[in-house]
Amino acid sequence: MNTMLNTGRQALAIITLLLLQTTAASAESLPWHLWKNSVDGKIQCAQFVPGRDWDKIDGTFSDGRCRTALIGSAGNAASESGRKNRCWN
Repeated sequence: MNTMLNTGRQALAIITLLLLQTTAASAESLPWHLWKNSVDGKIQCAQFVPGRDWDKIDGTFSDGRCRTALIGSAGNAASESGRKNRCWN
């Protein structure tokens, strides 16, 4: 009886650890993108399209200021120098 109880606790502990590991692995943040408003030209950094009149102009970034390009993402190198001096509306 005691052995069965210990085996059940061990199984519960293993399941709990596996669930925690899976949760931690899937907690990765979504990428950020630069969006430009087609009406007034304002530029915004967001993970999702801000609204109807917004077009994605660059991405993908790992931070909410769209400063740190994700490794292996295409399209960031060409605008990196321009972004440093860009006026954010």
